[in-house]
Amino acid sequence: MTVEQIVIERKKVVAEKWQNLIFATYPAYSSDFLKNQQNQFMNPVGNRVKASAETLLDALFSEFSEDTLLPALNEFVKVRAVQEFTPSQAIGFVFLLKKVLREEFLEEVLQKELLNEWFTLESRIDKLALHTFDLYTRYRDSISDIRVNMEKRRVATLLDRNHYGIGKPVEKNDDNKNGK
Repeated sequence: MTVEQIVIERKKVVAEKWQNLIFATYPAYSSDFLKNQQNQFMNPVGNRVKASAETLLDALFSEFSEDTLLPALNEFVKVRAVQEFTPSQAIGFVFLLKKVLREEFLEEVLQKELLNEWFTLESRIDKLALHTFDLYTRYRDSISDIRVNMEKRRVATLLDRNHYGIGKPVEKNDDNKNGK
């Protein structure tokens, strides 16, 4: 039996434990809601985590191409990018998968002398983390661009309201010369 077969055989358990660790990265009041609220409209984050975790596990054992990996990762990283996480917290969920896998399977892998396959799996998870970081920085850059553009529009609106718009001559107020 291969490492892949061992993990896939208990994929549901792995996904559930991984999801619980991911939910634990949120504040306690949010964590319970994310875990327990099943309505996808009331709990879009929790539903994305659940769907993405299983899909990412499948992608780890498939071709591991960007075509299979990025759609699931994309949805989840978008959410993490807009939340109040540091970069390490935002992408740290990937390494929580390693923790789950080690707790569940490392002893069995060592007994069956499948260490080379295990290292291959861990390397794939490391690559997943790198893809996650790339996506996270791309989304954070997009968010920053949006904020900068919003500020530019706000300043332009203020300037236009006060007749200081670009390309418009500044009107002199003769009232100030007359002492009024």
